[in-house]
Amino acid sequence: MVAAPSDDPHCPQWRSNCLSPTEEQEWDNGQPERAILEEPLKDRPLEEEALVDKIRTMSVLEKNVVLDTIHHCIKEQTQLIGKEVADTGIQELLAPLNLELKQPLEKTFLFHVFGLILRETTDQELVRRHLADLLELSHQSSSQREGIAETVGIVSSSHLQAVWALLEHLGRTRFLRTTFMSPECPQSDPDRHWRWVSSTYLLCYGQMALHAREQILPWVDNIISRMVYYFSCSCYDNILKTSFLLAAIMLTKALRQEDGTQSYKFTQIPDLIQCLLRILQKEPNFLATLFRQKVILVIVKLSSLRPSLKPVVKSQILQTCLQTLFMLPPGERLKSCLPPLDSAPDVLCGCRPYLLGFPHSLEPSAPRGPARVGADILLPWVSWGRPRLGALWAVAVASCGPSDAPRPAEKALYKKSMQALDLLLQSFLSENKSMDEMCFLLQHVEPWLHSDKSHERKRAAQTTFLLLQYTVDYVTLTEEATPSLLGHQLGLLALLWQDKDPVTRSHSRQSIYLLLQLLIQQKGSTEQFILLNKMKNFEAKAFRQSEKKCYNVVKALNRSLTVAQHTQLVLTLVERLGSRSQPQCDLASQLLLLLLEERRVKREQVAEILQGLFQELSSVMFKGVLQTMMKVVTVLGTQYTQETVEVILSLGHPSERQVLLLWKALAGNPKLARRVLTLLYMKLKVRPTGKLLRLSQPAELISLLALGTIYELLYTREYKATVRWAFAGLLVGLLTQLRYLFELGVVDGISDYEEDVLEVQPLSPCRTCLEALKGLFWTTNYWEVFAHLKLLRGWELFEHLETYTEGVTLLARAMAHYDCEVKAVLGQAVISLKSSEERDNIVAILIITEPRAHPVRVPEDRGQLPEPGPQPPQPAGAGHEPEGPQQHAHAPQEGGAAPWAAGRAAGPFREARPQGPHGPDGDPGRHPAPPGDPGRRRCQPQDGPAPAAAVRG
Repeated sequence: MVAAPSDDPHCPQWRSNCLSPTEEQEWDNGQPERAILEEPLKDRPLEEEALVDKIRTMSVLEKNVVLDTIHHCIKEQTQLIGKEVADTGIQELLAPLNLELKQPLEKTFLFHVFGLILRETTDQELVRRHLADLLELSHQSSSQREGIAETVGIVSSSHLQAVWALLEHLGRTRFLRTTFMSPECPQSDPDRHWRWVSSTYLLCYGQMALHAREQILPWVDNIISRMVYYFSCSCYDNILKTSFLLAAIMLTKALRQEDGTQSYKFTQIPDLIQCLLRILQKEPNFLATLFRQKVILVIVKLSSLRPSLKPVVKSQILQTCLQTLFMLPPGERLKSCLPPLDSAPDVLCGCRPYLLGFPHSLEPSAPRGPARVGADILLPWVSWGRPRLGALWAVAVASCGPSDAPRPAEKALYKKSMQALDLLLQSFLSENKSMDEMCFLLQHVEPWLHSDKSHERKRAAQTTFLLLQYTVDYVTLTEEATPSLLGHQLGLLALLWQDKDPVTRSHSRQSIYLLLQLLIQQKGSTEQFILLNKMKNFEAKAFRQSEKKCYNVVKALNRSLTVAQHTQLVLTLVERLGSRSQPQCDLASQLLLLLLEERRVKREQVAEILQGLFQELSSVMFKGVLQTMMKVVTVLGTQYTQETVEVILSLGHPSERQVLLLWKALAGNPKLARRVLTLLYMKLKVRPTGKLLRLSQPAELISLLALGTIYELLYTREYKATVRWAFAGLLVGLLTQLRYLFELGVVDGISDYEEDVLEVQPLSPCRTCLEALKGLFWTTNYWEVFAHLKLLRGWELFEHLETYTEGVTLLARAMAHYDCEVKAVLGQAVISLKSSEERDNIVAILIITEPRAHPVRVPEDRGQLPEPGPQPPQPAGAGHEPEGPQQHAHAPQEGGAAPWAAGRAAGPFREARPQGPHGPDGDPGRHPAPPGDPGRRRCQPQDGPAPAAAVRG
């Protein structure tokens, strides 16, 4: 969107990047306060020089008479407002000068003559007495305050010490007495005589600074301290803030005129800036004057003085200035938000242009009278060195349609206020030409880039664009730096690509190109620079191919950013996945997936990215965004499986919903799922000995984390095929893990488990291992083995170390009987025999040798599953006599049958098995049960008959 051209050929471009001094435009607002300075003496008519020569020839007595007469005349005019007062004595005094004086004499002229007389006298006592009398006059009238201040300033040019001492004395007496007379400021002085005395003193200090000339530098800190004191201790109103601003303007003008300013260090500048920021914070949320612009421009000048401002002060300046302008109503509502005519603020926002060293011209009054606005008072001490880019900044206008556009007065106010803000940012960057400073400035614009209000995002995007364009065109960054924060800012700008406002979208895209251009310029890469130019040309020609354009930008980002910047970019996109705006969430998820697919992330990035995704999982509101997040996890797992598994293990218990979602995402690829389960099996085998283990914190064991994860994945549908593939390894690993936990003594809670209790409670490590062992058979459709041990109460043998060997023996027999993964389990057991750990060898020997000594026969009694309810466990010898591994090795086989095939012919219930609701090989996963209780996942009686009991032949 391009703004319509202005009808005025001399109108400056909207928020021009190259800000240069222009003519001031003033509109009379009829307010009581007005500018108080006259032109410097060199610009005054020759009659003033004649007046000064006349004063120098006067005796002390004559000067006393004239001073008393002027004092009396001013007092009379103050008391008899609207009435003429005879001033024949003064006219007779000035008659020989042939001055063309108005009748009656203006009060401003009387104050000026009063000051000239005191300036030309050498009697310090005379100066103190007459100035004290002058300061005793009423401070209610604005012209009175201005006149007194002008007189003080003129006198201080010759008697600075005496004037300063007098103001100090009156401040300790008169000001303190009037200020603390009453806690209610408006009624502290009923006759209003002394109510605004602090405003007069503020103007006096400003005039003193302006007239001090070459003496000003040693006095600057003292003057500022008094200004801050009077401002802070007075009741805040429009008159006080106007007087303070005018005093600050005069001070900055005096410093600009002095050549040695940049070689002098000032200590009170931050305090003065804090007072100016307080004024901005108290401004109403409408735009009726240029008060904001003038405050910002004064801050610009003060911030350029030595020593440089600390980052904390700079941050406060940026936050306050951005807030006071960005939070204004939208452009189409600037007019409607103005107060009624009779309640317009009583503030002066248009001071004389020569206060800042510019010429001025007058324009007709605006339709709304109460706003006297000075425009384009832009500071001349910043040199930009290039002509402004008119066509480019015309694009930056991006205002409302013609039907609801604001009237010229409100639009001009907003335009010039934003120009001052741009100048502030450019001034900060000019003082420190580095990428770090650029990121520091953009960091303060960030909160407004993701604001909920469209006009605030639009203003932030415009400000960012103009600052970046100024940097590319006029600033050569002196330090090669790669701040990681730049990635975060790129992410925020990228999220505006689908903003509702077309101007915001355009500025965000252009800003990304400009930032990339700055990065490429620092690296000096010609190839990337050519690619960036092609992208910009493509941007201008092909708006409809959004996906291709997005891919090209992502490709450029991946090539240009450092690892830290890339990480910040990714994390910024991750943070917006939980937004309530579906277009923004979709854009963030798509960009995130593109970034990770196009470029293989570094190993050190995996943890931060996964932790960010985990934190946002609970706040994701849209199904499509969640699916894209899972694809991102799959991509990360494919690239760095081990790191991904380790990070997810550290995020929380696998039973938590968000953690389980991450594990499910890793099962999207069958090969990846096998790698994940293999890694979990390897971590299950990380079993430190008791000497190296802190028993007080067993939860820190990596093997316990892997154990809990394997237990949950057994009942996860996405891992069903993978668990079946890894059956043998998981079986041997779980049996060994259970024995390891017995050795550690972590057996609390293993016998207290109640299967029929619906309340889900955390399981102890031993109980988790045992339930995982049960679930391994149940979830892989080997329910016969599970039921076989259940019938014989064999699972209870695994609850104690003394009966652990019997439990493994019984389990091995049942597996041989039902031909449960015989070859795979045998191979895994052989591998365990080679281990240096005794526990691995014991489990392997039991699995390999026990079935050879005890072939399985089907009992005559087709016993059913035991009835639920507590039953005493059978002794170890009931039904069979377990023998040790030494006996098994020499036991003869019956009938010479193969040891693992002995149980296949037996078991008629397998052949005559009635089909359950899902057939003979029904899916046990279709009967869900709470995690941690495979007994509840077991098949019901109608799902199949009870398995045959294993007896000794």
